[in-house]
Amino acid sequence: MAEHTDNGGKIAILGCGKLGIAILQGLAKSYSKSSHNLDHVVVTAKTSAGAKRIQKSINGFATTQESLRVEIHTGDENSLAVQDAVVVILGCKPNALSEILTPKVVRAIEQNEKRTILVNLAGGVTLADLARVYRSVRGDQEHRAFIVRAIPNIAASVRQSATVLSSWTEDGREAVQRVFDLIGHTEWVAEEQMFAASALGASSLAFHAIILRAVAGSLSEMSSADALRLCARAMLGTAALVLAGESLDAIIDKVATRGGSTEAGLHILKTHGVEDSFLAAIRATTQATGTMGKTVSRLSDQPGGANVRCAE
Repeated sequence: MAEHTDNGGKIAILGCGKLGIAILQGLAKSYSKSSHNLDHVVVTAKTSAGAKRIQKSINGFATTQESLRVEIHTGDENSLAVQDAVVVILGCKPNALSEILTPKVVRAIEQNEKRTILVNLAGGVTLADLARVYRSVRGDQEHRAFIVRAIPNIAASVRQSATVLSSWTEDGREAVQRVFDLIGHTEWVAEEQMFAASALGASSLAFHAIILRAVAGSLSEMSSADALRLCARAMLGTAALVLAGESLDAIIDKVATRGGSTEAGLHILKTHGVEDSFLAAIRATTQATGTMGKTVSRLSDQPGGANVRCAE
């Protein structure tokens, strides 16, 4: 099997929703002709309104000669978008996979000179699910595409995503990692860990945001903007300490002196079971993620496979 050794070439993002836009913004911000040879990115949107939203999201930093070249296609142009793409990112929701991976699109992927790396972002859709859908479109024939699963987060827009990846083989991994390294930190995990990793690395941003909203809005002595900025910096400092090797207990002990003000606040958090609430939230998110791909599994087992249209 041929391994990709270049840094990019052409990337296609099919179904560029919120997460796809975040990835596109991160790629555009990372772009420098001298730093890597990512050629250009082609993104697709279902409607002209979606295309305008994508264009608006990159206005200001994707317009000069030194900027990443971005093409935005609408309607049924996915097969054109994937032609000669080194990496094809499926940015659609699970119930839209059958609309994206049509026979025409799969045929275009299989006809590419280089073996295309097909990266699935759809929550709850496993490597096995995507492989079944892809094979059903191919009529159960062998396929050339490498299949990879990726869970980035919306911080990709500021190149701070914590992206988890999984695949069955080493083939294509190096090329995929180079792409996602451009928008933040990447880690490869076992496929069976992906549901939990999704909750921790992607969904948890919403939980962190709730903490910030609660803490920043608790005092009337400061403006909400000043309080939010200060709390965000404190959260960033906590993360930096953890990534530098500091244990969570050590951080708590250093901040909370016996009988001090921080200890009083920690007592309230313990009384209200805050840790238990967040643990329950992570577990519920992990379980919910595991159910999202069931529609895809059912469709791929039906007559017609992935050609059966999913419900909106």
